[in-house]
Amino acid sequence: MNFPESKPHDFDKLYYECRAAITLKLLFSKEYDGYKKDERPDFIYPNKTGLEVTRASAPEDRVQLDYYQKNMKGKRLSQIPPKSLTRFVKSGRDVLCSKGLNNTPEDQIWGYAEDCDPHPDLLCEAIRKKHNAINGEAYAPGYTLSLYVFSSVICEYETIESLSFLTQFMDSIKGVGRQFDKVFIDTGCDVFVYSTTSQSIKMYNIEPLLKQIKDQAITLALKLS
Repeated sequence: MNFPESKPHDFDKLYYECRAAITLKLLFSKEYDGYKKDERPDFIYPNKTGLEVTRASAPEDRVQLDYYQKNMKGKRLSQIPPKSLTRFVKSGRDVLCSKGLNNTPEDQIWGYAEDCDPHPDLLCEAIRKKHNAINGEAYAPGYTLSLYVFSSVICEYETIESLSFLTQFMDSIKGVGRQFDKVFIDTGCDVFVYSTTSQSIKMYNIEPLLKQIKDQAITLALKLS
């Protein structure tokens, strides 16, 4: 199987969409099982729930994405100069390999996982963009929508109580058009769940599940690509 150059999704984008779906399936199997890949939103479920996935990214993340697409995409790890690979990994990125799935070489590069710059406004802006999108385009009419955001922003905070900036922001868009029922924020170690209905936040640690999540996400993304 060749690297999906001409597919509608870049593999790294598809990987994160799949990672969100797998994480929710493992954490909340009653609500988020039986997913089906779609567009606007990214996944739909039998219970008439739709899931949209995004990432809060900084300008330097886009520089790394450009470097990856020009110099690493579709290649094997053995083809990347060691110094370049070390620099890329030290910038906070994990290179994702196919591990021999679908008859590919063990070190075939399929994408990368990135960390995000820890600024609250990046998270709020990512949520705002998706809120504007669901009110400007046809996103699964009749479905209850949830948003899943990958961001290390709130790794800088120790408690749920300290996330007042998120509660204040969500309150500022409350009642403005169509709303996300829940917003999931994945920091890489924990998933914070904001409920629009109760205006409350809960935290779930996913560290014990990370390997399982990543492995299943890569497998699912390969099947869908």
